[in-house]
Amino acid sequence: MIKFILNCTIIIMVLLGLLFSTSPLANEYRKIQMETTKFGMQVVLTAQQCMGGELAVIMLKASELVTSSEPCLLYLVQISASDADKILITEVWESQQAHQASLANPEVLALIGKAKPLISDMSHQLGTPLNM
Repeated sequence: MIKFILNCTIIIMVLLGLLFSTSPLANEYRKIQMETTKFGMQVVLTAQQCMGGELAVIMLKASELVTSSEPCLLYLVQISASDADKILITEVWESQQAHQASLANPEVLALIGKAKPLISDMSHQLGTPLNM
């Protein structure tokens, strides 16, 4: 009986996948995704205890620096509403290569050097911006 239920579940999932993959919305989404070359990233930096403000100041300086160059479309720095030691950053670049090139900038490297000792944890999620 369990095997029958599992087989039915798999068949339903395959059919739903086929239905979605041929729907007009799925086709429109694939088209949008293929047309964009932009690169996005969401970053969460967790500062050492009580160092969130100092880390935020460094990241604001980074924002000023990178947004003065054309390939950086957005570098938004926020402090988490629930944890003042968490700095949230949203980045949008013309391309992933433009983002990588920014990391070779001596001024950016200096800011990274100042920020590193303040960071206890970091996570990031890459993305493809759809509306920039």
